[in-house]
Amino acid sequence: EPEEWLHVLSSPEINATSKLIGFDLDWTLVQPKSGKKFPQNRNDWKWLYGIVPKRLKLLYKMGYSIVIFSNQRGIERGKQRASDVTGKILDMAKELGFPLIAFLAASANSYRKPNTTMWDYLISHCNGGKKRDLKNCAYIGDAAGRARNWKKGASRDFNVSDRKFAANVGISFATPEEFFLGETKALFSWRSISPTDIIVKSSSAVWDDSNGSISSDEQEMIVFVGMPASGKSSFAKKYLIPLGYEHINRDLLGDMRKCVKFARAFISYGKSVVIDNTNPSKEKRREFISIARDAGCQVRCFWFQTSPEVCHHLNHFRVKVTHGDVKRIPMVAFNMFSSKFSEPTEDEFDQVCKVNFVPSLEDSERRRLFLQWSE
Repeated sequence: EPEEWLHVLSSPEINATSKLIGFDLDWTLVQPKSGKKFPQNRNDWKWLYGIVPKRLKLLYKMGYSIVIFSNQRGIERGKQRASDVTGKILDMAKELGFPLIAFLAASANSYRKPNTTMWDYLISHCNGGKKRDLKNCAYIGDAAGRARNWKKGASRDFNVSDRKFAANVGISFATPEEFFLGETKALFSWRSISPTDIIVKSSSAVWDDSNGSISSDEQEMIVFVGMPASGKSSFAKKYLIPLGYEHINRDLLGDMRKCVKFARAFISYGKSVVIDNTNPSKEKRREFISIARDAGCQVRCFWFQTSPEVCHHLNHFRVKVTHGDVKRIPMVAFNMFSSKFSEPTEDEFDQVCKVNFVPSLEDSERRRLFLQWSE
């Protein structure tokens, strides 16, 4: 499917080796010779620095695989053709005199850096079954989190995805200026919360006992309020659905009209329900509350306290831990929630209960993926 596009360029002439130097492509190895920010066609390139081909040839002679890992979303957006990008890499390899391996994430998908999926694909499909020695591997890229004027007149790095990619794989990192020109390491910022800090700073318990019991013996409606990817559905599946609460969720039912319809039906049958949507505004919550009020049953709000930056991390984590079955929520959904958010109060509900975020890391693989940096 288009959203999972990964373009792979390899060759039977490439020998499997335990040593690898990975590179980003544009503004790390090459730049547009047209002088524009983005390449215009296959031939619009020149080496970023004159020393680049000499250094690559030396590395190849020393037994290193030279591998390109590049985010190329311009392919999905129609700004460039895949054949132009792969053709450029073939032309680079021809000039160098040896084959290059390249992985191109062509859209905003699970292959995109800083995810390690392109690296994982290399190890499982393109290395002849030979393991890489991470101590003899490195990654070079220009998306390094450097601030404006990291050196005189330099622009701010557009991202930190290259540095995060190297950290997630577990290999050393350098910028093109550090690697090719020997410049001093520049100051940088990760620009997002550290996954380790999320664990360290998370609450010790999801539920505060001062809220009373999570469930009720009496019929009730529970209305969730929380950002996308704040842990709402996981909470419902763990604590409420097993106790017989009917699950109302827009992603499952398709639209809000069906959510209202099913909520009204279940309440009329004497069932307790949980409204598992973001419900940011009083207006969004009002119709559900009125259904419960008309039936004379209790209405509680469970307000998820997961911070925006943690939600953004969880958004990427869910994609990785489900191997892409859960899709990444677009940023517009987070922005929309924030713009419409109205704090829930006991003027609306019988009780407002705050729900804390505690990461669920039952096994080593979940923990490994959680501790990876996200965009």
